[in-house]
Amino acid sequence: MIEALADSNDLARRMGVTGVYLFGVGAFLSFAASNVAFGLLILAVIFDRHRSWPVLRCDPAFWLFIGFSLYLAFALTWVWPPEGRAADIEGSERLLKLWYFLPLAYWLGGDLSRINRFLLCIAIGFLLGRIAAIDWSTPPALISGERLRLGFSSINHFGLYAGTLFLGTMVYARTVWHTTAERLLRIAWLLRVSWAVIALTALYWVLASQSRGAIASLLITLVFASILMVSFRRRLPKLFLIALVGVAVLLVVLIGEELATYRGSLESDRGSLDSAMLNAILSGDWSNIPYSSIGVRLHMLRVGLEWWLERPWFGYGPGAVESMFQGAVQELQVYTHLHNTLVDNLVRLGGAGTLLLQSLYLYVAYALWRIYRAGGVPLSLGVFALGALLMAFLFGQTDYRMDGWDWRHYWVMIGSISYTLPLACRVSRLEAVGCE
Repeated sequence: MIEALADSNDLARRMGVTGVYLFGVGAFLSFAASNVAFGLLILAVIFDRHRSWPVLRCDPAFWLFIGFSLYLAFALTWVWPPEGRAADIEGSERLLKLWYFLPLAYWLGGDLSRINRFLLCIAIGFLLGRIAAIDWSTPPALISGERLRLGFSSINHFGLYAGTLFLGTMVYARTVWHTTAERLLRIAWLLRVSWAVIALTALYWVLASQSRGAIASLLITLVFASILMVSFRRRLPKLFLIALVGVAVLLVVLIGEELATYRGSLESDRGSLDSAMLNAILSGDWSNIPYSSIGVRLHMLRVGLEWWLERPWFGYGPGAVESMFQGAVQELQVYTHLHNTLVDNLVRLGGAGTLLLQSLYLYVAYALWRIYRAGGVPLSLGVFALGALLMAFLFGQTDYRMDGWDWRHYWVMIGSISYTLPLACRVSRLEAVGCE
């Protein structure tokens, strides 16, 4: 695909590459810069239509976009209630923006150097944004006990993004060591120390978010990444093993503190919540589950599945869940989503819309896995991209934020780096045999 892009319209290529790096820096630093980047990427694809259109018209991800758009138009016109039309239109627009990853994947062009520079821009922008959000007048979170969010409205998702940064530092550790030794020997020590500081900072942020979902997702992903690295290298780097053990210890400590809190509050009956919850679950009557931290999520699962079964095919609309909670029990009225991406999708979009939307993620993961198994992806990039996709999926079982700007940028980042090499192979095939 690199050769193809070299022959592209020069203006389009410059716009596309500029959009790649502008989004990289602005993804978690400047919402306005990210929007400008998206505009440049889309315009560049349009200007390069003599090359981009033959690719897109044969691309399954593009046709999923067409199918999902038609589904939303149909449901907005004939299915979802008119009184929620404004919220549903806004929600539909947010969901369609998830396909911004496609023009970004196109202009990344399968160029490994460009992909690595793009990831570096993402990391720099994320770090600068979080440093700017730190309140330096307060004690560190590990001392004060405060849950860090550092500029994000969702503490849990901040933990996810920081966990992804930590995963990247671990996966690319060997690359950093070799690159500095071979090309940047004079400043190797500075770069290695900087890398270590970033890794430790990212891990600290994950811990300070106190998000069990983020920490558990990171731990499982590190195990998955370890298996991939062992299967290809026949051994696991010591640093990666240390990180794996460290995150496991953090998760155990966090869960231990949670259990200690319950155990130490028997006088207020909070300690009996666990046994009451277990008895309610085993009895099959989930309506009696206490509204504890875990209990609330179980109630949301129950209520969400009940809502979905009332309208299994088309759901209630992308903007309906928040208003639906107003008719729920008082303990649930403060929430705006169902804390589970799949269940929330089913309620909003129904089975048909959820199938179309989730097929996008499944196809991107499948396309990357297929080319990874064929040896067409470098180990570091493949492990990081597959790991980020897995982490996002796992975390989605405990929270929902598909309509938030930060999640959209997160998905565009991992979706584009996951799909750019499969898309590059598609371009090469089309140039060789034409669109089938």
